[in-house]
Amino acid sequence: MKKLHFCGKIVLFLAVISPFATNRSYAEEECTPDKAWLHPTSPPDLTLTPKSHPEGDDCPFYQAAWSTFLYATNPDGGLPKFVSKFDTIESALGTAAKGKFPSQKLGKLALLPRGDKQPGHAQINAGVAQAGDLAGILIDRDGYPVYYAIHMDPFVFTKFLRDNNLINSDPKVVKSAVQSFDKNKGFPAGAIELKSAWKVVPAGSKLDEKYFTVDAQVPRLKKASGADPDVVIDTGSPPLDVRVALVAIHVVFVLGNHSEFIWSTFEHTDEDGNPDSAPNGPIPNSNPPPLQTSEINADDHFLFFHQHTTVGGGNKASSPAERIASFDEATQRFIGKTDKIPSSIYRLYPFSKVNGKDDATKKVIPANKLDGQIVAVNKGMGDLFKTEVANGTADKRRYYRLVGAVWLDKPSETFKPNKPFKNGLTETSDDGIVAGEDALSSTAMESFTQKSDKNCFACHDTQDIPIDKDFTIGGKLINVSHIISKYLIDAPKP
Repeated sequence: MKKLHFCGKIVLFLAVISPFATNRSYAEEECTPDKAWLHPTSPPDLTLTPKSHPEGDDCPFYQAAWSTFLYATNPDGGLPKFVSKFDTIESALGTAAKGKFPSQKLGKLALLPRGDKQPGHAQINAGVAQAGDLAGILIDRDGYPVYYAIHMDPFVFTKFLRDNNLINSDPKVVKSAVQSFDKNKGFPAGAIELKSAWKVVPAGSKLDEKYFTVDAQVPRLKKASGADPDVVIDTGSPPLDVRVALVAIHVVFVLGNHSEFIWSTFEHTDEDGNPDSAPNGPIPNSNPPPLQTSEINADDHFLFFHQHTTVGGGNKASSPAERIASFDEATQRFIGKTDKIPSSIYRLYPFSKVNGKDDATKKVIPANKLDGQIVAVNKGMGDLFKTEVANGTADKRRYYRLVGAVWLDKPSETFKPNKPFKNGLTETSDDGIVAGEDALSSTAMESFTQKSDKNCFACHDTQDIPIDKDFTIGGKLINVSHIISKYLIDAPKP
C-alpha cells in the first residue's frame, strides 16, 4: 500500500488499496476432471481411499467433490437433481411427517423451518438463521433474508438412517436407537448430505439467466416482542411462494474410509470461474486483510456487500433491535438501512487456509496463495463447460466453482468419539489434523463466524450434542452430521 507523509501524519490513499483489488496468487498444479462426471446416470464412486500426507496429495478429494456436486446438481426436468430427487427430513419420514412438520406444495422447494434455534450448541438450521450459536441472518442487497435447505441422498444416507432406526416417526425410538448406537461406527462410503443457500429473486431480476432458480415456499417472518424481541418465524401464518436462486452449496460426502465426511463448498461465480468475480462478496488479497479501519475498495455488483464498508465493519451480524427497526412485515423485507443491514460480507481468509509455509525458509506464515490443485480442477471443469457451450448443451452448473474442501488427514488415528478437530496455531493443513482448506467457510452460510469457527469441523465433531434438558447424545462418530440431532430437536415434545 502506498503511504504519503503529510503534516506529520500518514495519509492512506484508499483508492490504491490492493488487498481487495488484485488477482490472488496461485501455482497451478495437476488435477484433472473427467468429462464423464458432467451427466451422471448413477451416483459417483466414492469408495476411493486417498493417501494421507506426506505421501498423498489433495487432488482426489477435490475431484470427488466436483463429481459429487455435478451428480447432485445434474439438471432433472429443469431442477437440480438434489431438489427433485434427494430426501429432506420430511420426505425421509414419509407420511409420518404429516402433522409434525409444515406441509409443502408438490413441486416446490421447501425452505421452511423445522424448529427454533436451540441456544448452547451448534446445529444446521433451515429457515433463515445461520449455523452456530450466533444464528445470524444474512440480508441481501434487496433487503431479503437468505434461506437454507438440507438434503440427503436416498440411496446411502437415508437408507443408513432407516436401517438403524435413526430416523423414525417416533422420537422416542430415535433416542433409544442413537443412545445404543455403536459410538465407533460412522456413516458408510457414498453417503451425501447437502446444505444449500437461496436468495429471493426480485421482480425484474436477471438471476434466472445464470443461477439455478426454483419455485419455493419460504416462512413468513414477523416482529416479536417479549423477553427476546427479534424478527422471527411466524408459525401461525401460511408460507410464501417465491422464486429463489442457488447462491452457495455445501457438498458433504463420505469418501472411502473418511467417515468424518469430506466437507466441500461451492459458490456462484462468472462463466470463466474467475475467483475474483465471485458475486457474493469481495475477496481480499492478503490473509487476513489488514487495516481494520480502512475502506474496502470494491465495486457495487455484489449480492451481500455494499460499498464504503471497512475491513473491521464487514462480516458483522445485525442485532435483534436493528432487525426489528428495519423490518417491514408487509413486504417481508428489511427496508431500513444500518451499517449491518443489508449485510456486508467478504471472505475473511481469501485462500481458505490459516497457515502456509514459505517456499524458501519452510517457516509457517499466513497462507498466501490458492491451492494449485483447486485452481487446476476448476480450470479443467471450465474447459469442459466451454465445450458444452460450443455444442449447445451447457447448463447453469458452469456458473459454480469449488471454493475448497476440508477433511481429517489421518482418520484412522484421529477420528475418534468425543473429540474436537482443530489444527494447532503453528500447524498447516499439510501437517495438522485437519487437511485441505482449514479456514473454509461459505460466505452465504457462515457469513458471520468466519473468524470464530474457521471450518465445518468447528461445529461438526464427535462430542456430546445436547437435545433438551433431559437428553444428550453421547460422543459418537455419527455426531459429525447434525441430521439426527436436528430431527430430535425439531420433533414435537410429548
